[in-house]
Amino acid sequence: DRSQGEGEEARSSSSHGINPSHYLPNAPLVSPQGRSHSISSSHSIASPSTEHSQIIPPSGLGLVHCTLQHFPVRKRLRVNILKIEALAGGLKPEMEMHAQMRLSIPGLKTGKEQSSEVKRGRDPVFNQEFFFDGVSAEDLDIRVLHLAAFHHGGKDFLIGDSQLILHHFPELHMKKEKFGKIHITSCIERDARRLTINIKRVDDLPKWGFIGAPDVCVRISVMGGSGVSKTKGTRILKNTTSAVFNEAVMFIFNPTKAELAHTKITISVHDNQRTSTGDDVIGCAYLGIFSQDKTELEQWKNTVEHMGKEYKGCHHLKHPSISPPRESANAPVNDEPEEEREEGFDF
Repeated sequence: DRSQGEGEEARSSSSHGINPSHYLPNAPLVSPQGRSHSISSSHSIASPSTEHSQIIPPSGLGLVHCTLQHFPVRKRLRVNILKIEALAGGLKPEMEMHAQMRLSIPGLKTGKEQSSEVKRGRDPVFNQEFFFDGVSAEDLDIRVLHLAAFHHGGKDFLIGDSQLILHHFPELHMKKEKFGKIHITSCIERDARRLTINIKRVDDLPKWGFIGAPDVCVRISVMGGSGVSKTKGTRILKNTTSAVFNEAVMFIFNPTKAELAHTKITISVHDNQRTSTGDDVIGCAYLGIFSQDKTELEQWKNTVEHMGKEYKGCHHLKHPSISPPRESANAPVNDEPEEEREEGFDF
């Protein structure tokens, strides 16, 4: 019965131009920079002896171009299928292919199969993104990304597939996740006893799963020597990753030497959609003795030394789990150039 079923399937496949006997095992499937993975026939698995004794070189089932990015804090893997070249090789060139890519991460609860749009032709361009949530840094060491190319018709036929072992791409571990940037100005007015922080804009904020772009608001908390914290916030700008505020937030502030020595300022960016889940903070920047990065240290130094003048600053947001230091004098200056802080890694 099994052999009869396989024969019927082969005849049906052949009528659609998808004859498994034409496929050669282990034709290369490569990324744009030439990283090779194995693609196998949907009906055959090559033994090691077959691989080494193959006389006729494989004709190939196509080249898949893709990029990968991992977001360690959000535990998310992004796969962008760019295009396929020479799909199904030289098999029945007169036949029009209806190409579809399917992706999954076997063994992962959130790694269920996802399907691309159907594209016509043997060199289909997809430019389609897929996201797998719940992919931790540890999963990168043990999980496999499964890619499969199908001909979509009355009955879908598997042309070929590939297993991408994520552990073979150590670059996924090497890049930091970026949470966006905040542009502000700060000014201390000694006679008016006032601290003014002007929130200009927030750029390059991340999207979060099915929620999409965040509903953005900014909160500023100021704590002095008394240990009392005062917090004020901006309005909410909905569904955007680049929010322009131009809002000034003012605090009563006595700029004595003792007060300045204990001033802690936290500027946090929030997604109002996630307030109920308790993880609404997207990222933070710090001034005062909490300053960490070179841009934060320089802005606060200028603000204190030249009171009455307004000073600009652009700061990379840090994940809220990164606790600010107790004393800025002991904090290492983060002088890392921006181009080395790119989000994830594309290859």
